[in-house]
Amino acid sequence: MTTGTQWQIGADTRVIVHPQDECDAARLFMADASYSVTLMPPTDPETYPQFTKFLEDLAEAASELAAVYQTPEQT
Repeated sequence: MTTGTQWQIGADTRVIVHPQDECDAARLFMADASYSVTLMPPTDPETYPQFTKFLEDLAEAASELAAVYQTPEQT
Protein backbone atom coordinates (compact mmCIF):
# COMPACT_ATOMS: atom_id res chain seq x y z
CA MET A 1 0.00 0.00 0.00
CA THR A 2 1.26 3.46 -0.86
CA THR A 3 0.17 6.53 1.05
CA GLY A 4 0.53 9.93 -0.47
CA THR A 5 -1.41 12.25 1.76
CA GLN A 6 -0.92 13.35 5.32
CA TRP A 7 -3.20 15.74 7.11
CA GLN A 8 -2.32 17.15 10.48
CA ILE A 9 -5.50 17.82 12.39
CA GLY A 10 -5.81 21.34 13.80
CA ALA A 11 -8.12 23.25 16.09
CA ASP A 12 -10.36 24.27 13.19
CA THR A 13 -10.85 20.74 11.82
CA ARG A 14 -14.48 19.66 11.75
CA VAL A 15 -16.15 16.31 11.19
CA ILE A 16 -19.81 16.36 10.25
CA VAL A 17 -22.37 14.16 8.57
CA HIS A 18 -24.05 15.86 5.65
CA PRO A 19 -27.60 14.56 5.52
CA GLN A 20 -29.02 13.05 2.40
CA ASP A 21 -30.66 15.54 0.07
CA GLU A 22 -32.23 15.44 -3.38
CA CYS A 23 -28.80 15.53 -5.05
CA ASP A 24 -26.51 13.42 -2.86
CA ALA A 25 -26.50 10.57 -0.40
CA ALA A 26 -25.62 11.14 3.24
CA ARG A 27 -21.85 11.46 3.61
CA LEU A 28 -19.10 12.03 6.17
CA PHE A 29 -17.23 15.30 5.69
CA MET A 30 -13.98 16.28 7.40
CA ALA A 31 -12.48 19.69 6.70
CA ASP A 32 -10.38 22.59 7.86
CA ALA A 33 -9.31 25.78 6.09
CA SER A 34 -6.89 23.95 3.78
CA TYR A 35 -8.08 20.37 3.27
CA SER A 36 -11.22 18.32 3.07
CA VAL A 37 -12.17 14.67 2.76
CA THR A 38 -15.62 13.34 1.99
CA LEU A 39 -16.53 9.69 2.50
CA MET A 40 -19.34 8.81 0.13
CA PRO A 41 -21.40 5.64 0.35
CA PRO A 42 -21.13 3.16 -2.50
CA THR A 43 -23.59 3.47 -5.35
CA ASP A 44 -24.40 -0.25 -5.26
CA PRO A 45 -26.73 -1.04 -2.34
CA GLU A 46 -25.37 -4.60 -2.29
CA THR A 47 -22.08 -3.20 -0.97
CA TYR A 48 -23.70 -1.26 1.90
CA PRO A 49 -22.77 -4.01 4.42
CA GLN A 50 -19.06 -3.61 3.53
CA PHE A 51 -19.38 0.18 3.77
CA THR A 52 -21.09 -0.12 7.14
CA LYS A 53 -18.32 -2.43 8.35
CA PHE A 54 -15.70 0.06 7.13
CA LEU A 55 -17.39 2.89 9.06
CA GLU A 56 -17.58 0.73 12.19
CA ASP A 57 -13.87 -0.12 11.83
CA LEU A 58 -13.08 3.57 11.30
CA ALA A 59 -15.01 4.54 14.44
CA GLU A 60 -13.28 1.84 16.48
CA ALA A 61 -9.82 2.86 15.24
CA ALA A 62 -10.58 6.52 15.93
CA SER A 63 -11.63 5.62 19.49
CA GLU A 64 -8.43 3.63 20.00
CA LEU A 65 -6.32 6.53 18.73
CA ALA A 66 -8.21 8.98 20.96
CA ALA A 67 -7.48 6.74 23.95
CA VAL A 68 -3.76 6.85 23.17
CA TYR A 69 -3.75 10.64 23.35
CA GLN A 70 -6.10 10.87 26.33
CA THR A 71 -3.86 8.67 28.47
CA PRO A 72 -1.07 10.53 30.24
CA GLU A 73 2.39 9.38 29.18
CA GLN A 74 4.01 6.85 31.45
CA THR A 75 7.38 8.06 32.76
